[in-house]
Amino acid sequence: MSASKKIKLEEKTSVCGFIQHVSPIKTSRTNNKYFNATVQVQRDTFKKVACFDVMKHSTLVEASQARTPLKLTDVQIVPSRLDSAKTEVLVNYKSRVEVSRQLSFSYQKSTEDDHDSAGEKFKTLKEVQNTPEFNKVAVEVKILSAKEVSVQIVRELPIQKQEVIVGDSTATMKLTLWDEMVTKLEIGKSYRLNQLSTRLFQNVKTITATKATSIESIDDLVNCLQAPEDNDVIEKEGKITQVGLVMHFSCEMCKGKVALPDDDSKFIRCPTCKMKMAKQTLQKSMNGTLCFSYGNQKVKLSIFSSTLFTMCIANHLSVDNAENIEDFLLSNSFRVAYSNETKNVQNIVHLTNVAGVNQ
Repeated sequence: MSASKKIKLEEKTSVCGFIQHVSPIKTSRTNNKYFNATVQVQRDTFKKVACFDVMKHSTLVEASQARTPLKLTDVQIVPSRLDSAKTEVLVNYKSRVEVSRQLSFSYQKSTEDDHDSAGEKFKTLKEVQNTPEFNKVAVEVKILSAKEVSVQIVRELPIQKQEVIVGDSTATMKLTLWDEMVTKLEIGKSYRLNQLSTRLFQNVKTITATKATSIESIDDLVNCLQAPEDNDVIEKEGKITQVGLVMHFSCEMCKGKVALPDDDSKFIRCPTCKMKMAKQTLQKSMNGTLCFSYGNQKVKLSIFSSTLFTMCIANHLSVDNAENIEDFLLSNSFRVAYSNETKNVQNIVHLTNVAGVNQ
């Protein structure tokens, strides 16, 4: 989305309309209770609703069933988590719900299929590559290859991660699996995968599993494209002579960047969606650049969170201190695998048995 078309967030506003499709109460990854709905705001205009006050659930359910028009006051318009090009109505405990006495339009049932909005409408991988980031999608694919399981830190906790390459007749893509889904997909077999989410990683569109992702075995897909050859990867042993790492924090809800204050406060407010949260629930990432020297060669490389955090876990390093990680990288020798095309580090291993290496 260009800067000129950037969505303007409103701190407080009111929305009037008919509530539809109220979901059951759900639990987020940070143990926050919430539910979703749809609100008809004009004759043929509908908006998604995310409500983080479950005490309002029964009220919205009853209004939906009775087709009672409501006025939602002190709500916010924020970027949609299902489609980053759209907005949704954010309702919290400060928002007020009351009956709307007059509307300029009558009730119109939403024509959007609930399954489509949840990611049940199947797309080819080529279509997924053209889908905006943070959209829910469903695909039917064959598993072409899989990497070894690694570890990544998410909200202070280590979780298992596995990257696999999937394909259909139109394209191949990287799919990231987490925790209980790791190793569940077998190479050479075909699956129907629901509720995946699109991501943009190192300028390449990928898909990732979510807590709602389901896996279903299907008949073998034919005419699938082959996994791309990995002959672009260079692996060398050497020293890191320069490094610069930066830690970033972002809001789980809107993905906006959050700057940590210097004080010891336990809570922080997101400057984008205006929601307040505990600091420990922020999503953490780290990236940077390094100069890697081997033989008579020197190359400038980029390194990203998943690679850095996997290295930290393997070497019992805290992921909270970029200075200490930089010192470790400058004080030891490593085996580094990187893409010759993108110059992105794909794997980095501490060489503990090299003579003269600082332990």
